[in-house]
Amino acid sequence: MKYSTDKIEHGLISEYEKIFSDYKYKKINILEIGIGKGGFLKWLIDYFPKAKVVGGDIIVLKNQDRLLTYSDRLSICQLDQADSESLIKTINKYGPFDIIIDDGCHKAVATNNAFNVMWPKMVSDGLYIIEDFIAGYWSAPRFRGMPNIITEIMLKKNELGISDYNIILKEPKCSIAYFKKK
Repeated sequence: MKYSTDKIEHGLISEYEKIFSDYKYKKINILEIGIGKGGFLKWLIDYFPKAKVVGGDIIVLKNQDRLLTYSDRLSICQLDQADSESLIKTINKYGPFDIIIDDGCHKAVATNNAFNVMWPKMVSDGLYIIEDFIAGYWSAPRFRGMPNIITEIMLKKNELGISDYNIILKEPKCSIAYFKKK
């Protein structure tokens, strides 16, 4: 398999192709928070021929450096969703971002912090995506509250300058919420 990512087995790639279709050939900056093995970073590089893609994670493993050989349009950085300063450093160094995909820790407090810090700094017409927000069904208390964050963002649509949003539920473990900035 060319792309080592669970987004394939969960059927999310076809959803992402629909969400990203208007951006495909534009010169844009993309950030994926939570890169795992980096398979989705490779997919992003291949899908967006003009995009610069940044993969950020709380721990950057030594073997993730090999991903940099995949494309000169790919960068990897260390960031912590719960640390506002870390997120601002990422924006200042690599942003502003047209697309942000939050597939990080799936903890409500950190996810909310990342959205609150990064959303105002996104470009107009940008997309902010939060994956696996129904992770709140997991038994561990640290994962609870994610659906509440999505609901709160949707309720603040006008205040936040959201022109469009949608929720995609593929299976109990697999969900996407995306917000488009005016």
